[in-house]
Amino acid sequence: LEVRSDGFQTRDRCPLETRGTATQDETLELTLIHQMRREETPKARETVLRHSASTIDPDVIRADLSFAARCPTGHGPAFTRSAPPRLQVMG
Repeated sequence: LEVRSDGFQTRDRCPLETRGTATQDETLELTLIHQMRREETPKARETVLRHSASTIDPDVIRADLSFAARCPTGHGPAFTRSAPPRLQVMG
């Protein structure tokens, strides 16, 4: 939001009519995260430029890399678990 003067366009996900669609901004963000998760650096760089008004903002990169690291692709060492998942009751 700080990088782009026109903001970030999103759709309301509650109505059934808009659940299966994405705005161009949402599509670019998901594409960027997809490319970062697969370490497709040249493609990710182009997507960042298109997504953030032709600037490479370190905060955008940092946020997307952090999210991509928390959501591994399902392949390779990032996906292996050292312990089985545990359920916890939150109060």
